[in-house]
Amino acid sequence: MTPESLAAVFGVRADTVTELDTGHINRTCLVTSGSGRYILQSLNPAVFTSPGKVENNLSEVIRCLRSAKDISVPEYLSAPEGGLFLRSDEAVWRMYRYAEGGVSAKEALFCTGYSCGAFMRTLGDGKPLLDTAIDGFHDISHHFRQMTDALRDSAVSAETKGISDFLTGWYSRVYEVFRGLPLRPIHGDAKGDNFVLTGVPEKGTAIDLDNVMYSYAAVDYGDLIRSLAGAGDIPAAEQLTEGFAAGLGGALSAEEERSLYDGVIYVTAELAIRYLTDYLRGAVFFRSKTPEQCLERTRQLCVQLRAFEACEEQFRSMTERCFRKG
Repeated sequence: MTPESLAAVFGVRADTVTELDTGHINRTCLVTSGSGRYILQSLNPAVFTSPGKVENNLSEVIRCLRSAKDISVPEYLSAPEGGLFLRSDEAVWRMYRYAEGGVSAKEALFCTGYSCGAFMRTLGDGKPLLDTAIDGFHDISHHFRQMTDALRDSAVSAETKGISDFLTGWYSRVYEVFRGLPLRPIHGDAKGDNFVLTGVPEKGTAIDLDNVMYSYAAVDYGDLIRSLAGAGDIPAAEQLTEGFAAGLGGALSAEEERSLYDGVIYVTAELAIRYLTDYLRGAVFFRSKTPEQCLERTRQLCVQLRAFEACEEQFRSMTERCFRKG
């Protein structure tokens, strides 16, 4: 079926359909019609092998956030057979109303942090029953084992061997930090562009919810910092952290707060391990990348790790200061 005919099945008459290339994983189309703008999206079957689990998780998120005052999710359209997903031609599609936003650069960081914190707090209050949509996702031990297997099965250059040794050292460090920390429901892909902002902290929308899961609070925090502040940009990181603390409203334990800097290291090292593995396997997971692009991304993430290490003391004092305010 064409995107136009798929939209019609969801009850939307498409005037225009534009395929977007912003995502790494799923096929995404922007649909415009007389009733507004919508996102029509299919799941990547190589990544999401159990779409029913993704559908269940989305339903749980919608339930938990239905009455939320300061965070929302998009309005998903119902499929004809019930539920949120449409099965067609061996593909799985869903459609939701496009989340409109707009925010100044000055407001963006605090508002993004607030939306992420509010999402985590509200979802946790709802005690969702979440399935594991992708086995081992945000389990750094799982990804480390996959990297080790890929290295064993591949002809490895001196550069690749050096990178894998470097990442092995980081894996050992974060494994010890997070062993025994509590798990809570998180967004799971808390990049900056996965929160649509309006300029009002209490009016954000969380999107791209396929990886909602139980994990560490520091994982979402680390994704925010890695994607929006970068290494060494303490002023930007502080704005994000202030918003994150305000949105959480005291939901984290002192132990979780102390782990936030380590979360930055965790997600950066984990992503580097995943990109190196995908380089060795031929770019299976990151469908929009070539193997060489996966290797280049690995190199960039290793540079980030070194830079984050250099400002550890500043980060730790900054997070403590922000959470005292929150």
